[in-house]
Amino acid sequence: MKKILATIICMLLITAMMVSACAPAPDEQPAQTNDGATAEQPAAADDDDAPPADTTSGGSGDLVLGLDYIERGNGPTVVYFGAGLTPADSGMYALIEEFLNQNPNVEARFEFQGAEHDEARRRLKLMAATNELPHMFWESYGEVIEMAEMGLLANLNTIFDNDAEFYNFFYQGAFDMLTYDGIIHAFPDKQDAMGFWFNTQLFDQFGLDIPVTEDEFLHAISVFRDNDILPIAHGGVDMWAVWGYNLFFHRYGYMEHHQAFLDKEWTFTDGGMIRAYERIKEWADAGAFPENVTTMSHSEASSLFQAGNAAMHTSGSWMLNAFSDPEETPISDYIAFNWGPEFDDSPYNQKAGLKEFSTGTFISQNLADDPDAFEVAIAFNRWRFSPEGTEFFVEEWSGLSASKYHGDGSRIPRLSTMMLDMLGDEYLPYYQLAVIHDSTFQEPFWNSVTAVISGVITPEEAARQVDNWNERR
Repeated sequence: MKKILATIICMLLITAMMVSACAPAPDEQPAQTNDGATAEQPAAADDDDAPPADTTSGGSGDLVLGLDYIERGNGPTVVYFGAGLTPADSGMYALIEEFLNQNPNVEARFEFQGAEHDEARRRLKLMAATNELPHMFWESYGEVIEMAEMGLLANLNTIFDNDAEFYNFFYQGAFDMLTYDGIIHAFPDKQDAMGFWFNTQLFDQFGLDIPVTEDEFLHAISVFRDNDILPIAHGGVDMWAVWGYNLFFHRYGYMEHHQAFLDKEWTFTDGGMIRAYERIKEWADAGAFPENVTTMSHSEASSLFQAGNAAMHTSGSWMLNAFSDPEETPISDYIAFNWGPEFDDSPYNQKAGLKEFSTGTFISQNLADDPDAFEVAIAFNRWRFSPEGTEFFVEEWSGLSASKYHGDGSRIPRLSTMMLDMLGDEYLPYYQLAVIHDSTFQEPFWNSVTAVISGVITPEEAARQVDNWNERR
């Protein structure tokens, strides 16, 4: 009942966190930060320095749920500003409610503000210009670098320096894209995984294993096309829907040359990225995509896959809820996932997966300047990423928390269990190329991949399109 009530309330809110969509973070390497520096491991934990969540503000009282706030007692106000989706998708409203339920001594008022995604970003920039940033807000790291340089974001290093156990409860790489100039400014939102989904019913029907190598993918595409089955549901209208294809570039070595590309000392054309585009073209030439790919939307492509009318589809872990619901996805019992094709002609690492922590709940300096509100907000985030908070988020919302889930898995869907296992596999975490560049990179890169899928341009023209962007930058 509590989850249902929270969902109803959340659906009416206009605020939320949006997760969309770097560099690999090997176990033996320190985390890479936005400016190329490294974030060192925090010092050993000092339990006396870590305030427990239930000591924040004394007293107790009835919990009051509103359309744009949750409050108990007369404690400080904490303002959360979200963007894009409703909290029903992110679980933020329900997380705060559960935090207050589990910590009856906390008195506070949490207020929710926000707007549609683009408008929310516009408002945040205006608020930054007048030093009026909200206490906590959702954003991706590329949009807040200027705020960090202006000193508008709180320094959270001491929280983690004094509590290595808390820091290590997060997955490897969780803070890579939330750290600027060695300073952590945010708590990671949640983890996203991107790759390829498979209709195992169709693969079994034709005696095919789930493909891993490029040759296996091409063989499966050929078998399905010969039997009048759409191999890959893809919508070219939405050029951003190219998640799994990012890994083609990583597996041909982009990250090893990322800095040289930014320094304009290395190009897509001369650096081997044409080969990544050629691999995509091989799929297109083999008939992998719909004949009407140029007029099909991503939503339409997803619906084809969910209805069982396509063998494969690229998207990410944000589809877990939809894919686990048999009413929305009739093939929900017959879905598998992997990171995408491995290429035997590439000398670069093939054990790479798109595992992202590219968005976070940023903490403003305005919140840090209000000690009482700051204490409440930090207590909430400590609970949110505790074993109890993690279990609540994973089990009640099928979310992929940035902190490690240690529940028994009996209360989460099969696909969520599968995804949690994959997030802990031996594949190193990489990010979408659009995430590790500024926002102007997105259109030329997305368009280059989509145009090759659609057969509009050649691999050489696609690589040159990205190089042109870099030259003008």
